[in-house]
Amino acid sequence: MSSDKIVEEREKVETTTRIDDLINQHRAIFQAIFDENFDRQGKYKNSVLRNPLSDQKIELLLTTSVTNLLEKENYLFETLGGKAPVHKADEVGMVRFVAESGYKNQPFKVALRTTPLHSAALISCEIDRLAVIRDLFEIYNEVYPNYICTFGLGLGLTHFHAACMCGLDNVVEKFLARSNYRERYQYPNLVWQRTGDSPLHMAIKYETTCEILLNRGADPNCANWAGSTPLHVICTIADDCGRVERFFEINDANNQPLRVNARDARGNTPLLLALKKMRRQVAQVAAYLLRRGADPNLADEDGSTPLHVICRRASGHELLHWFLEVSDSRWPRQRLRVNAMDRWGRTPLGWAVASLLPDVVGALLDRLADDDLSGFVFPSEEDFWLFTRWPHKHPALHKLTLVSSALAVIEMLEDKGFLMELIDAVAIMKFFNKHKVFNYRADLVEGLSSNEKFKKKAGKITVKGNLSYYEFLQLCPKRAAKRVKCVEFFNFVKSDRLRKLWKKNKTANFMYLSEKLLRVFCFTWAPTSFFLLSHRMPIEICEMIVKSLMNQDLCNITLATEDPSLVDSSENVEDVNQILDLRIRRPVEP
Repeated sequence: MSSDKIVEEREKVETTTRIDDLINQHRAIFQAIFDENFDRQGKYKNSVLRNPLSDQKIELLLTTSVTNLLEKENYLFETLGGKAPVHKADEVGMVRFVAESGYKNQPFKVALRTTPLHSAALISCEIDRLAVIRDLFEIYNEVYPNYICTFGLGLGLTHFHAACMCGLDNVVEKFLARSNYRERYQYPNLVWQRTGDSPLHMAIKYETTCEILLNRGADPNCANWAGSTPLHVICTIADDCGRVERFFEINDANNQPLRVNARDARGNTPLLLALKKMRRQVAQVAAYLLRRGADPNLADEDGSTPLHVICRRASGHELLHWFLEVSDSRWPRQRLRVNAMDRWGRTPLGWAVASLLPDVVGALLDRLADDDLSGFVFPSEEDFWLFTRWPHKHPALHKLTLVSSALAVIEMLEDKGFLMELIDAVAIMKFFNKHKVFNYRADLVEGLSSNEKFKKKAGKITVKGNLSYYEFLQLCPKRAAKRVKCVEFFNFVKSDRLRKLWKKNKTANFMYLSEKLLRVFCFTWAPTSFFLLSHRMPIEICEMIVKSLMNQDLCNITLATEDPSLVDSSENVEDVNQILDLRIRRPVEP
């Protein structure tokens, strides 16, 4: 190592040592004053400072209190992962003590000065930040000059910004009352250099503060460095539609139009952000934005439109109903881009199918013309595994819901003219296999048939029309499929009617239903798959062989066609295609 580097490293060590010594001195002063004025329970012994201190020492005391608070937060989140409590009452109490003592800071003439208020604005805990900043504004009660932080993470942050962050209406009004637009630090649209946030961005959680700023000239369309306007922020955090409506009303009163279709750096509009965050009243917020002119076809940087976002949500049916209804009334001449593709080549329908949402699939198919499915690509097994989310409180019910929803989606697509291929059947069967839906147990089924209480209870539950649940269980899979469509059975499964059964019967009941539903689907593809694996054995013989097999075996036969070494590789595939086409269109005997 060269001599210059040795000197440089030595200087770094000496500087670090001096800083550590200074910090230890600050902490010693803090502890001495705390011990002198507080008891062991953290309560004040005195209402005023016993020993008068200089302004410099008091500010040092406040700075140390806030710095210690920040260090404890860093320890909490970095070292303990935010899972263990950290005692912070000493620091918060010390700031409160100085504020209640009646001490007031004497203002400097120079605005470029870092104060404890700037550091307090960086506190992540909202409760602590609000308490500390409120107390510090009792100490730094002069709004002129508006001190500007000169270093660190708070570079460019002002006292005015801190007041807006905490919604301190009286302090904000004091700043704006003295506002002189020639002085940039009191300008109502002054942005924070670190993030580009304006005071309105920071105060967006506080309705009254926002109204004060807007009435004093704050720009509601100002974007930060991430391209987010205040409308983007409020649509991200709003739990109710009233806050969004009030924001529009204030700007309407000021004759200030809002850029409702503004995009941030990732291409998100306020409508897209509201849908992605899925707050409590997201349907009402989305409907209101559409009525105010939000474009329902705008996409983000990934090509996702609002329809893509909705179709990825398990609770998307009700939201989609609102969205389609309002879009039709607001944009009667503009057709929704139902077939729009994102960067992964998926349409909203593709997402809804991969998420196994029959209600959403049905609503989208109603919007499509008969020939619009020509370019539809059935999801792969990875797509189903990635996007399907189901609760697991009852494993057997989870599997039944998964099977019924998947078969309902397939039935809807086929009714619209979509023809499944063998590769599509393999994808869905691999997904079923991973979820272990093939779980037939004869002992459980026999227990159902011999249980008189179950028969009586099941006879009172209706599946469709006059068909009771018990009568449905007695039908063979083929006749059951003819009497009750998969979509109708899916609606039955998601209803509360199945909950009327006794808990001890539920597991056997759900397992048996899953097997009954899967029988027709698995048998549709097993003979064709066996035909390919057996080197062109007559299809009638293939049907006879597979007819006596269990669903798990039928699934395994279909999955085996993925192995090219097992499939007949003859170049004459015309008859194979005919057989595949036949298996789709011809009723089978499961």
